[in-house]
Amino acid sequence: MKRYLKICAAALLLTGCAGTEQHDLPPQLTEEMLRQRGVTIEQGADGRVLYLTGSFSDEPINDENDAEKAVAALSDYLGCENVYDELRFENVKTRVGLDIYTFQQYYEGLPVDGASVTLSAKTDTHLTDNLRSSYAAGIQLDTKPQFSKAAAKKAAKEALPGAKDLGSPVLAVDTAYGGTFRLIWTVGGDRGERIDIDANTGEVLYAFDGAIPD
Repeated sequence: MKRYLKICAAALLLTGCAGTEQHDLPPQLTEEMLRQRGVTIEQGADGRVLYLTGSFSDEPINDENDAEKAVAALSDYLGCENVYDELRFENVKTRVGLDIYTFQQYYEGLPVDGASVTLSAKTDTHLTDNLRSSYAAGIQLDTKPQFSKAAAKKAAKEALPGAKDLGSPVLAVDTAYGGTFRLIWTVGGDRGERIDIDANTGEVLYAFDGAIPD
């Protein structure tokens, strides 16, 4: 349910966050520059950064704009084609001495489920402490669904006939099924239910009734 709510919240931002404002990228940080600063780097098989641990910027992070600029300085390293359009500020939370800024990934205006970048800055000094990325690169997808929203709602009810308060289907991009990018309708319920439906074929990919297994 938590994952579904994040998608819903992201979708609601589309009206006011179309990503049309133009920005110039700040100077890009390279792997050599990061290592010279003593930053520990963990990379995926494709070479993109997954984790950075250590202070990679001397600029203080006082708000989401500063955090966005710091992330943008890693745009090339993260594999972003258009960081200001693809990554949009979602929230900031303070935990164990860190201010944690989360940026949700979008593809052509749709949230990419499970794909985000989080930057953590020390609450006392406001300097960067770490960055985590689950950014999904290389998405090539037609975002016009062949399976309608109404049909998705009906399929969700049929998949979980006992669910009473299912929400409205939300269109999103997902990478969880077969290791490929898919356009999905995702439907959630008040009791933690979640149903994912292929937005082109109507196939029910996932149905969870919200019950916690023993």
